[in-house]
Amino acid sequence: MELNPVNRIEKKQQKVNNFKLNSYYFKRARDSFEYILKNFLFDKKVLIPAYIGYSSNEGSGIFDPIKNSGIKYQFYKLTKTLNIDKEHLFKLIDKNPGNVLLLVHYFGFLDDSINEIKKYARNKNMIIVEDCAHAFFTFFQKPIVDSDYYIFSLHKMFSYEGGGMLLARQSLDIQDDSIENPYKYNLFAISDKRVQNYNYLQRKIQYLDHVKILKPSLQGTVPQTLPILVSSEAMRDNLYFKLNELGFGVVSLYHELIPQIDTNLFKIEKYISSLIINLPIHQDVEFSDLDKMVGELKRILNHEAWYQYSLDDNKTAVNIELTE
Repeated sequence: MELNPVNRIEKKQQKVNNFKLNSYYFKRARDSFEYILKNFLFDKKVLIPAYIGYSSNEGSGIFDPIKNSGIKYQFYKLTKTLNIDKEHLFKLIDKNPGNVLLLVHYFGFLDDSINEIKKYARNKNMIIVEDCAHAFFTFFQKPIVDSDYYIFSLHKMFSYEGGGMLLARQSLDIQDDSIENPYKYNLFAISDKRVQNYNYLQRKIQYLDHVKILKPSLQGTVPQTLPILVSSEAMRDNLYFKLNELGFGVVSLYHELIPQIDTNLFKIEKYISSLIINLPIHQDVEFSDLDKMVGELKRILNHEAWYQYSLDDNKTAVNIELTE
């Protein structure tokens, strides 16, 4: 009797697009963001967080694409730990259903309520774009593609001079700019090294005077840097310049906010930008490097010179209590 199977299992997988990631490479992450704004979202309005920086050398990686595309925008508030002010955001979503929500994963950290926020946005037919410029390794710990677009800055995570990557839920017709494949690296080993460095450095500085760790718990994050707040803007500036002069590559991310952000309305965001320093914990850093950096950090903090610097600069120390 001839068999005529209706259902069958192939000996080998055949579906070439099954579980395939729709990823596309660009010269810069901002180029990928501008591409989707101009080609898919040009008739929308985008809700963006009010913590966006500007550099005289690089401009604004987040805001320049918005400005260049001509898309409408509105800022939403954040908390003192750079989580989203849900009450404020949900009100804006209610007023702008069917538009675009930009979520920024600062320093590699996902918002404490990220799943609730995305669910609320989807129920209002929002198009969700996730800025993962700092969160490549966090995302690929568990790469669930449930938003519409994801933007990655590869040179911030790997030893590239440039390079951006766009990940989309749907396949796109894009002729991308190919670069070296980031997946040739051991992503697990890099992630583990960054986490170890973060935890080691956190233990070393958690009880220092004038220092508050912005994100004391990783909770599954693979961090880009270790962000701290210090007691005054003058102290922050002094630490930034002194540590860099000594060869410790610290940065102060978003220390200057874009002028479109009204700091009278967004006081918390201004507060954070005035006090933040980001300490390096990337995969090239060894514990011995961190020990030396902590030694210099303590020396600078304990030196009386910064007090005089603060007084001379007429910058008053501010309260750094980080309760929500």
